[in-house]
Amino acid sequence: MVINRRIVLLYGSLFLFWVLVFFVQRLIFLGYHNARFVSVDVTDIYKALYSGLRLDFSTAGYLMILPVLVLFVRFFASGTIFFKTLKAVFFVELVLLSIIHAAEISAYSEWGHKLSSRVFMHLLNPDEVMRTTGFSKGALSLGIILLESIGSFYVVNRLFRWVSNTKETSNTRSKIWPHALNGLGVISGLAFSFLLMRGGIQQIPINIDAAYFSNQAILNDLSVNSAYYFGNSFFLFNKSDIETHVKPSLTPKEKALVNAYYRWHPSDIRLFKVKKPNVVFIIFEGWSAHGVGAISGKKSATPFFDKLSKSGVLFTKLYAANTTSEIGNSTILSGFTGVPESPLPLYIEKHRNITTLSDLLKSKGYSTSYLFSGDLKYGNIKGFLTEHSYDRLKDENDFDLSLPKGKLNYYDSDLYDKFLKEIRVNKQPFLACTFTGSTHFPYDCPMKKFPFQGEEAEYLNSMVYADDCLKQFFTKAKTQKWYKNTVFVLVSDHGHNSPGIASPYLTETFKIPCLIVGPVLKENYQGLRVDRVFSQGDLAATLASQLALNTQDFPFSRNMLSDQTVEGAFISTIRGFGFVNSKGGHIYNLDAKEVVFDSYENKTELNKNRRLSNACLFRLFSYFNRMDK
Repeated sequence: MVINRRIVLLYGSLFLFWVLVFFVQRLIFLGYHNARFVSVDVTDIYKALYSGLRLDFSTAGYLMILPVLVLFVRFFASGTIFFKTLKAVFFVELVLLSIIHAAEISAYSEWGHKLSSRVFMHLLNPDEVMRTTGFSKGALSLGIILLESIGSFYVVNRLFRWVSNTKETSNTRSKIWPHALNGLGVISGLAFSFLLMRGGIQQIPINIDAAYFSNQAILNDLSVNSAYYFGNSFFLFNKSDIETHVKPSLTPKEKALVNAYYRWHPSDIRLFKVKKPNVVFIIFEGWSAHGVGAISGKKSATPFFDKLSKSGVLFTKLYAANTTSEIGNSTILSGFTGVPESPLPLYIEKHRNITTLSDLLKSKGYSTSYLFSGDLKYGNIKGFLTEHSYDRLKDENDFDLSLPKGKLNYYDSDLYDKFLKEIRVNKQPFLACTFTGSTHFPYDCPMKKFPFQGEEAEYLNSMVYADDCLKQFFTKAKTQKWYKNTVFVLVSDHGHNSPGIASPYLTETFKIPCLIVGPVLKENYQGLRVDRVFSQGDLAATLASQLALNTQDFPFSRNMLSDQTVEGAFISTIRGFGFVNSKGGHIYNLDAKEVVFDSYENKTELNKNRRLSNACLFRLFSYFNRMDK
């Protein structure tokens, strides 16, 4: 019988090698994002490294499938060809893992979560990726890929040499028996890999929740294997599994809760002096409420916005529906907060069947336009807008090429100047929308003085710049003939994940500014603060009501100006959903299958709002499924 010690040693060593690679990748992640671990106990970091081992073993099992199948080569080829083939397979896997890890290191600073299927949406626009990444980030990613690939391959090469110098022992000259043993090796290897992949012989296979052990997202992200997370997300890219988390039906109590929540309540408040004012939407890229002094009460990055809010209606507890621009834009304009894992603009057959503010205003004789300082192809925003009654859609391709440009967008100052020119083309009354970009990573804005220092300096300083540009816009707008008949709606597309709010699984990450202001606003409502919790999706119906439009076209949008409207905001996170109201908030993670964030004072409130968030998800998902029917 032949006992091929080399094969046993090789495959055993390669398995351990993968586990070592994962450990080193965690150390790199820990070192690069060390600022996020300042307040984390060292023992918890050790726990994270330990908790991730089960997923590491599982991931190694997946990665061993192809190497095990390479054993088939030994049936018809020499040992040299076998080793070369195995080495090539291993090298490809190493490069892929290095790319995933490098991309995650770069993206985590901005996204605040591990590399997921979200990257595929960005890769649809590679020019945007290049501009966002910048030279330093690109060099860092390339450096990580090269170091991990070359370093790992060097180790593997030495491993192969060591194994090849190990002698085989044989007690038979049979030509059949070695092939039989080789076949047995393939079967045994596949069986062992499968056992590792599912995490053991237990009834329910292992999943990402095996690595979750803390209520601090950064620790769970450290613990979860990057390759496993990305692979899991990859298989969810084309088909969301959100339907598995939706209840089959609602109880009478849940129906009562969700009916009360979405019930429309009229209000006697009439904000505007005129019936058909011009409507100007300024949608801020990634403005977080924690940078707005008028809302946060902290050092402000937006002194002009704060001053402007004293003459408008300021919503101080408004929450974004999600974390991406395409969802933010569609939610603001349609009132549909969307379904987790299913960005509405990507479902053309569905979103073309909903009603937006632009559709209604166009039907009332309004001219309509939309201007973006970047590429409207992102997230199919252009596709969404094209379907919804805009006379003109313009983006970076319509700017003067002589203008200076950031890595991702034209600067806000030039955006607003072009916006003013576009508005003058509009026939009154008009709906004119613009979407800014200077507060998007990498925050490259033409500033000479930077008032903020520290971890959040780049982001907050970009808000300072954006706020100053907003000031210049209003200074110029006041000289225009159309200004006196105009209402301005200033709102952010989504919040911001930053060291100040260091997790996408905290509800405060979703808190955004929203202001309705302008000369058509009645004097008695100038300076009004609405300090009740609402969703950015509620803006559509609220504004529609004030413009005497049909609010029934927005079944998921509520009246923020009625005291009878139930406070609250349904939110979607990366791989999760939750709810916020005046009593607190929670977020449920789809992978962990449990609440990963809870700020309620007691379990009674948590349970009540868990029922409401589940009921909202049921209602939204049911509606989403019927959109294309």
